[in-house]
Amino acid sequence: MMEEHGMEHGSTQTPSFESLKVHSGRIQRADLDAFFADLDPVSIDCMIGSWKGGVFAVGSSLEVLLKDFGLIKWHGKRFDSADRVQALVGKVLGFKMRFPLGTAVLRRVEFRGKVSAAMIYNRRPIIDHFRQIDDNTVMGIMDQRGKIEIYFYLERE
Repeated sequence: MMEEHGMEHGSTQTPSFESLKVHSGRIQRADLDAFFADLDPVSIDCMIGSWKGGVFAVGSSLEVLLKDFGLIKWHGKRFDSADRVQALVGKVLGFKMRFPLGTAVLRRVEFRGKVSAAMIYNRRPIIDHFRQIDDNTVMGIMDQRGKIEIYFYLERE
């Protein structure tokens, strides 16, 4: 529940991206789902480039993987083309690096009634579904075998 940002449980008001991004506590999945539902699809071409990421805290056990581990920190994603994606770009001692488990492809996939760009991991049963917030910001939902694990955002570098 996001009461300190004007959101009350059961409210029909959709939160803004900025209010979600700066929220310091756990965010209700329903608030993130409502925000995501209102966003437009994003094209594969729009995803090409380097993106810095952030995670919305919902209490998922996988969120820990993207948090700061001291020397290693998740930075974002890099899309060189639809068939060449660095799904997990991290920083080690401040230098960008790719994580070995993070190769993927971009495809148009229907999710929750809209066809939009999605990142499909090559060796993991994971799909990251994207929707456009603006020309330089997208929201993603990580779907692992039908279970929503992580809500995140990417900002173009």
